[in-house]
Amino acid sequence: AESGRGGAQLVLRVRVDGMDDDATAPLPSSPTARELRLAGPPARALGTLMSMFSVLKYALAERWRLCAVNQPPVETYKRIVGHLMREGGDPAARVAQLLGPAAPCSAGGAGSAVRLCYAPSAASPGCGLTEAAVAAELRALGLDGASVGDVLGCVHRVALRAAQPRACYGEAIYFGNLTRGADARAMRQLLHGAFAHNVWARACGSFADVGKGPGVGHATHAMGKQGGVLTLSLLPDSHASSLAHAAVLESYPSGYQEANAYANVLALSGYDVTDGGDGLVAGAGHPGMAVLVRIARNDETTRAELERLFARVAEVVGMN
Repeated sequence: AESGRGGAQLVLRVRVDGMDDDATAPLPSSPTARELRLAGPPARALGTLMSMFSVLKYALAERWRLCAVNQPPVETYKRIVGHLMREGGDPAARVAQLLGPAAPCSAGGAGSAVRLCYAPSAASPGCGLTEAAVAAELRALGLDGASVGDVLGCVHRVALRAAQPRACYGEAIYFGNLTRGADARAMRQLLHGAFAHNVWARACGSFADVGKGPGVGHATHAMGKQGGVLTLSLLPDSHASSLAHAAVLESYPSGYQEANAYANVLALSGYDVTDGGDGLVAGAGHPGMAVLVRIARNDETTRAELERLFARVAEVVGMN
């Protein structure tokens, strides 16, 4: 039997002792047709058959480097995290080295409270979020390419068009504490209000989700492979909301969070770790749209800056 894509398929006829079936029916005329006979009783045979298929599926997935549960981007970001952690040092420097000339696809300098980088998506083949598209949008609207709000607003406009004819939705993933303490709750509330509601529900006419990384990574990458989503990954330079908290968080796995934040953006932009020793390579995975926003820390000053940033993004999205 031939599949609709032209490749050979295995035709498997299962017979179970004790069940009425047409045992005389010939197998299909195919060199890949086989018969599997299971001893009864039928109730036990069915459980045996399903267990066999599960073992076979995972064995083939391991051999062929596939994801047995149909979530390839999930496995991709895990590989990239492992690669960045093994490389050691600074994930940001490693990514800048990887991207080379694409690294300037950013806004906000080293002294800015909020910095934006969309270089991974801009450098990835087949991704709709290109440097040329964002630059053209900035020129058409007469906006400032050094302004984080103007650039991020144009990124949203490009993403909305790139997803057509389907609707585009957004998501914000905060790689840090988004649960415990007043500052964490304030950041979650800000992302729900200023980002999900003001930018996506009001300005974009769509919706957005807010989650905490890296735990939300499984869900976001499973959905991200379907396309039509713009992911905003937020990473603080310091996970202490004040100097008083710095000693408490001395053992916090900052490098792990940083590696996950960068891996999130890289995986959704179509990067993967290859077997040929080349390390991270663009265009090896499913190309999506993702940006990285770095902030100094989650404190009142930075949250006020983010509030102004998302207000400007919503304003730019609504421009004619």
